[in-house]
Amino acid sequence: MPHSQDDPYYCALLHKGLYLEKTTSEDFAVASCCAMHRGTRTSQIDFVNNAWLQEKRALSRQERIPECKQCWDLEQATGHSHRIGANQWLDRMGDDIDPYAAELLRFDYNVDILCNAKCIQCSAWFSSLWAAEDQQHGIKQQPRYFNVIRKNTFDSVDVSKLVHVYFNGGEPFLSDQPEEFLTKIKDQKGLETVTVDFSTNGSVMPRQSLIDLLKQCKRASLVISLDGVNGAFEYIRHPLVWAEVEANAVRMTELADNIVIGFSNNIGVHNIDEAINMKKWYDDISRSVRFSGMAFLQTVQTLALDNASRALLDLWKEKFMPMAQHDPVFRDIAGMVLNARGRDDDHIWLDHLSMIDRRRDLDWRRALPNLHDCYKKIQDHCDPVKYPR
Repeated sequence: MPHSQDDPYYCALLHKGLYLEKTTSEDFAVASCCAMHRGTRTSQIDFVNNAWLQEKRALSRQERIPECKQCWDLEQATGHSHRIGANQWLDRMGDDIDPYAAELLRFDYNVDILCNAKCIQCSAWFSSLWAAEDQQHGIKQQPRYFNVIRKNTFDSVDVSKLVHVYFNGGEPFLSDQPEEFLTKIKDQKGLETVTVDFSTNGSVMPRQSLIDLLKQCKRASLVISLDGVNGAFEYIRHPLVWAEVEANAVRMTELADNIVIGFSNNIGVHNIDEAINMKKWYDDISRSVRFSGMAFLQTVQTLALDNASRALLDLWKEKFMPMAQHDPVFRDIAGMVLNARGRDDDHIWLDHLSMIDRRRDLDWRRALPNLHDCYKKIQDHCDPVKYPR
């Protein structure tokens, strides 16, 4: 089995994983996982013979492929990533598996974009509520947005060797597709050897018919994306209500013995200053409710730490480096800050939050007071053109 020391570019997902993301009612983009940059669009599912995937598998024997930049950046910042986790998973599968043979063991599926949230780090590409807001403000829509309930793309997916399935959205618990795909697996091979992961916003409880299928699986993990608590959560994951999501998280722990509940936070400019509050909330609630853990990952695109000014990054270094010595969570966050490239100014994320506030009649300075405090510190000592008030 390949390890990083003898094959530093190896990723099990390139050879064992498939991610599908619909682009129209007929076509979809393929990748090896949800973190990988999508490949060319196609209407045919052929995991083994897809030319783009074959090219990436071959290239990965020689170098880091650019489509996997998100994992390489996270590894440099924190020492772990989706790639490393997948390689460890394949190691546990045993020595009978050829690591370089293309065989579909893991399937990631992006369900309908039907969603009841318009999170500030998201977009109309993944949320019907975002798409509706964009349309209300005169932004041209793409074909994907008009196919909220889309044709199934998984009819031709070979499930005979599948051992792991992952659903993201949209909001998966608003979609029929997870239930339909799990039923397909049940009918063709059974669910007893299959593990299932969901990425959910926590505002919707799964239907009983889906729960009944999950009970038949080897294990199911429902991972609730938080990115903040209390008022920060409600600004970031507008228009969700924090108290409802918190209550649902507790309720989900009672669904079945093989269903575990965890949390994830995608750290960016908007919520890095909320990390202490998020960890404190998790530590407190875990004293009375059993959860599986809380992960801290990196936000990409507009609100990524790369789009923070270097002055702001310096403040976060001062804040998190001392804590990094005593807590692995803050060590990871400090690594993200140290690894961020930074900019001369903060216009990118400021413009984005200002647009959000104009549209929704909100105020990021009130909702994210810790970020506002940090920003005020650099405003007082820096060029007002680069750091507008």
